[in-house]
Amino acid sequence: MDKYKFNRKRKKLSDKEIEKHKNFKKLRANYDIATKLYKIRLTDRKNKRIFLWVLILALIIYLIFSSREATKNKAPEQDSVKIEKRIQENPN
Repeated sequence: MDKYKFNRKRKKLSDKEIEKHKNFKKLRANYDIATKLYKIRLTDRKNKRIFLWVLILALIIYLIFSSREATKNKAPEQDSVKIEKRIQENPN
């Protein structure tokens, strides 16, 4: 128990000393900094390349899926009409 020394007879603080350390704006600012979640902003200077790559990737994925939908929605009659026209043009 010799490692720890407890001061049981503390000096009482005066009202002036208490008022001197009452700074609630600073306390609130420190609290906000301590509890603020780290947010990644995509438009930061450091993250512009990442944002650009994500944007390009999203555009490519959109184009791939939109082209697949266009081919799925195409009527099969159009394909058969094109085949018939080719057969008529080339009777071989």
